[in-house]
Amino acid sequence: MKLSICRLITLILMASTCAYAKNDVQSYRVSVRTIPKDLYPRQTYVNVHEYILSHVYYPLFERKDGNVIDSMFLDMSSTKATNRDFSSFTLCLKRDVKFSDGSPITQEDLFQSLKSSYSFIGIQSKLISKSNNNRCVDVSLESGDPELFERCRTHQCTVLKSSTEKQNVPIGLGPFQVEQLNKDTVILVRDSSIKKRLNRIEFTKFVSLEHTKKQNIDDWNHIYQIEIPDDIKKSSQEVRRPMTKSYTVIVRVYDKKLRKQISSCLDRARIREATRLPLKDIPGMLPFGVPGFSESFNLHMTATECSSKQKGKIFPFYNYSDGMKTGLEGIFGANEKQLPVKINVMNIKSDEAVTKVYKSEEELLVIVGVEYSEIFLYGLFRDFIDGGTILKRPERDMVEVISKAKRVNDRASMDTVYGKAHRALLDSGFIVPLGQLESTQYYPKWVSNIQWLDSGPGYPRLDLISVSE
Repeated sequence: MKLSICRLITLILMASTCAYAKNDVQSYRVSVRTIPKDLYPRQTYVNVHEYILSHVYYPLFERKDGNVIDSMFLDMSSTKATNRDFSSFTLCLKRDVKFSDGSPITQEDLFQSLKSSYSFIGIQSKLISKSNNNRCVDVSLESGDPELFERCRTHQCTVLKSSTEKQNVPIGLGPFQVEQLNKDTVILVRDSSIKKRLNRIEFTKFVSLEHTKKQNIDDWNHIYQIEIPDDIKKSSQEVRRPMTKSYTVIVRVYDKKLRKQISSCLDRARIREATRLPLKDIPGMLPFGVPGFSESFNLHMTATECSSKQKGKIFPFYNYSDGMKTGLEGIFGANEKQLPVKINVMNIKSDEAVTKVYKSEEELLVIVGVEYSEIFLYGLFRDFIDGGTILKRPERDMVEVISKAKRVNDRASMDTVYGKAHRALLDSGFIVPLGQLESTQYYPKWVSNIQWLDSGPGYPRLDLISVSE
């Protein structure tokens, strides 16, 4: 399955926030742009809808030892691919795992959920069967799919209590259950005996700044394109969070020598400034904490005669923000003598950019934003080199290195294999990293232990937030 372009090419959005004088420290109010019409887990939702559902249906996996993802419901020592191409794998439940209503999850629940899971839609010749081990289910596919295996063993493979699956709101593995749903509000609740944790979450639809202030909202971080009032910022705690997303310039130029000249001569710092995004400089494309990151990666390749012109060479730099266009034109205009070619900045709509990147072979430059949570890395490397994807004509040696990252089956070697693929992309000149996105968010001063989901635009794990006395 190809990475969704909405994860790849990203419009510049602004997040906003707020806080209020609390009356019940175990209740938390979040303002969001939209409320889902229903809460059945296998529909297609926008990010914030998926976020609401994650607390009801997903077990909200966590990291173990800082890096390795540990499933909250699968026994990771027994859950594994049984061949090298990921066409056959086994998923095994942990012992004593329970649904949100306290009932135990069974092999039958896992089996029925996998048979109807949206993760398997469109996959041909799948065979899902119960294993001899009464905690396991076996999956066989016609062709290997490491991304599917990765989704199934993390949060994207929804497991429902089979006896409730046909209900409007079935029972899931998340920590919360649905108490109320209408066009303006979703209320989630969980066992109130869990001390110093939120046991009630209210998601309310944003109407206006004044209306939201009157609602005593705790969390305004998910109302995009709304500037946070200064008084709200001052009354809240500011939290800066590195996100699992970075931005890079794609330099799709097929002449290898010229491509490397262009890549090494681009002024990364000034382009980063022109994006108007809060980007942190990192050594490469992959953010800190993601397999394949290395502090030893050079940010610049050695330039060779940046000023040597190739007459008649003009390349488009596609841009989808009016504000950014002016900045980029200034950069390339002032720096024209330092570049081996002329660069023409052209405005383009985001959907047109998708077509340019994926469906045309035009030589171009474009800024893209890429999500790098661990479960997406397979698809990331595949999107760069496979036929019909981003680079179109990558060199053979580069394809060989990156192809290994698509097939890695040994978690112990993942960091090394991804690191080599990462290095190959950097050395190719096809990408010029700009930086890792940082998000500044605001939370009530009475909450602590703020941790985030591995994917999604800055969503906190509301089940883990601690509250003060």
